[in-house]
Amino acid sequence: ALSSRRNLKRTAASTFMVALIVGYSVTVIGNVATSEDFLVSAVNTAVGADAAIWLFEGQESEQVLEKVLEVDGVQSASIEVLFTPDTSLSVIPVRGIDPLVWEETAYMPLNFAHDPDMFDAMAAIENGAFLEYGAAQALGLSVGNTMLVQTAGRTYQVRIVGFYGKFAEDNYVPSNPMMYVSHTFMEQIKERYIDQRRIVV
Repeated sequence: ALSSRRNLKRTAASTFMVALIVGYSVTVIGNVATSEDFLVSAVNTAVGADAAIWLFEGQESEQVLEKVLEVDGVQSASIEVLFTPDTSLSVIPVRGIDPLVWEETAYMPLNFAHDPDMFDAMAAIENGAFLEYGAAQALGLSVGNTMLVQTAGRTYQVRIVGFYGKFAEDNYVPSNPMMYVSHTFMEQIKERYIDQRRIVV
């Protein structure tokens, strides 16, 4: 009888320890998975894609893009052209993109685009632009409206085809960039007004 009681206690203790270890393991694995998801999301948000290659002035971005696309495992890559023109909101960060390629390449948070068709709309015209929603609210702009973009040498007009980002609130913080424009529009911008280029992968 004494031996049976000891075995019963030992079995109960072992069962408790196994349950405790399994529970701890599940918690740790869950926390690791959550942490990994957070890190991936944070990196994607900061970089804007799985990876980014920053190009210095004078580099041939199209040639670099071709080399990047030849790398095993690279499914898509797109050039971003950065410049900071003067607008109705003062000087703002703007990026020129090929909308259809960029849509397949860049990291976009959930509900980033207010209209999924806006990428096709940008590709359909030469001066299409996406505007951050908070900026659009500040200016009272809607889809189809135009907006002036100015460099030191010339004033240009872009047509708003869509919005992105969050609705502006009391603690609104402008995003970078505040506007995306079509790569066909960027063909008009002289090289001296380009800040930098990068390739997102």
